[in-house]
Amino acid sequence: MMCKNQIQTLMIALALVLAGCAGSQSTDLRIAPHQTVVFADPELATSLWVKETMVRRTPNGNQACVWLENTSSHPQTMQYRFSWYDSQGLQLSTSAASWQSVTIPPHTQRDIHAPIPDIKVSQFRLAVMQPE
Repeated sequence: MMCKNQIQTLMIALALVLAGCAGSQSTDLRIAPHQTVVFADPELATSLWVKETMVRRTPNGNQACVWLENTSSHPQTMQYRFSWYDSQGLQLSTSAASWQSVTIPPHTQRDIHAPIPDIKVSQFRLAVMQPE
């Protein structure tokens, strides 16, 4: 049978283990290599649906293109910015311009696009966040 001191020691050890687990939650944003659109805001992530991502050829060069659909009954205003990556997944650059702003009306699709700045680009990512 366990004595009172052993039970107290076990309870303290259990409390320390649980406290350590609770404090180890990471707040880092983890992005998979195939993830083309990254939502920094949970509300936007639930309201906007990524319909399609593609590279569109135009007379002036290639464009990265993302079709977003606002599935909510409210307009969604967001800021966005493209980042560019090579075939190894290394970031080449982020769009030279600052964050762009757009409002997508309820139950509407919108094409978000940008010219691909370099022939070395083989991947792109669109970051989306709420306006500041």
